[in-house]
Amino acid sequence: MKPDTLWAAVRFPNQSRQCRATSFTKLPAAEPEDVRTIPYDRAVRLLLTILFALSAATLCAQQAPVLIEHGVYDVHLILHTIGSEEYRITRQGAQRQLTAISATNDRGMTRTVTTTVDFTADGTPIRLRQESTPPAGLGSDIAIGGPTVTAREATLSRTFAKPAIAFPGVAAMPASVQMMLIRYWETHGRPARLPILRASPEALPIEIRLVGHEAFTVHCQIVRLTRYTIANLIFGREILWMNDSNRVAAMMTFAGGLPQEFILDQYAPAFDNLVQSGVAQEMLDLAACGARVLALRSHRIRQFTRPDRPVFDDRE
Repeated sequence: MKPDTLWAAVRFPNQSRQCRATSFTKLPAAEPEDVRTIPYDRAVRLLLTILFALSAATLCAQQAPVLIEHGVYDVHLILHTIGSEEYRITRQGAQRQLTAISATNDRGMTRTVTTTVDFTADGTPIRLRQESTPPAGLGSDIAIGGPTVTAREATLSRTFAKPAIAFPGVAAMPASVQMMLIRYWETHGRPARLPILRASPEALPIEIRLVGHEAFTVHCQIVRLTRYTIANLIFGREILWMNDSNRVAAMMTFAGGLPQEFILDQYAPAFDNLVQSGVAQEMLDLAACGARVLALRSHRIRQFTRPDRPVFDDRE
């Protein structure tokens, strides 16, 4: 036997002495002329251990979350940058999860809001949670369990039956969560009114309208965006733009008279153009609202001035 080779012999005790078979496997040399005998049962255990370890490693690799989408929004308050929102969507088996972290610093007040949305592969929401640092109350948790919804926002909570088509919501909806909302709305036939699952039973259904299209040149490339308005989600009617990849490109809100602007970082060069478009859309919305008020006013005046009824009528 050559001194640079070590042979390990695996013997099979169930075979007769006359026809006993020995299997040899060539291993790296340890010591010259050293022959070691490995019992059959030990060899089997070793083989099973190796197979189990390989299977466990493969299973862990399959169960680890896989990043499938990522984005960063610049957050502005009255055209001044105050922070950012970063979101990630991961896949783990049949489940999906969106995690959005909004970090802002406004007039010396630093705040971080973390929002997570669990949903299925087809975009159906399962649970929405939101917490802030420093804490601003007890946070929010909207959990959907089959036909039942359990909603908690700050000190309000209730359990109620889930409508056939509905999406969970909170007071502060990040841009990325609204992106999931738009995707859900589109895959469910773009209903005129979409119920929002909130802790308050007085929450109004939202109204999403496609109102126009934009085209900008960003980094020497033409970018086409679709403009929507969303009513009853955040105070007033906000404006949102979606790109061809079905991602929120930008968003403007007008809550409390303090406009906030969110813009996907890759569209930052088009910020001014988007703000101008958003303000123009807001003026159109205000004009339409004024026209409705005038029409309602004229209708009431005609009712009060009917000749067959007195000016003041308890039935009105």
